[in-house]
Amino acid sequence: MSDIDQQLASIPLYEADGTPIEDSMHLDMYIDGVANINFTDEINRKHYPVNKTLATILVFDEIETRKNEPTKEDMHG
Repeated sequence: MSDIDQQLASIPLYEADGTPIEDSMHLDMYIDGVANINFTDEINRKHYPVNKTLATILVFDEIETRKNEPTKEDMHG
């Protein structure tokens, strides 16, 4: 789970040019990054616990959550 959390936390909210990441051509790359997280079991089989549908939901949820977090200005009004 920590790998998934780290991957989600590394997703920028905006591209360098200011484009929201959800409108970016790179969005699929971030979704695939989450879907490609895997672990190896005791007999050396790889498991991918997050499919592309779940990865998409997790990425959009992460973006929405971070966009709705209060800013420093909100907190110090």
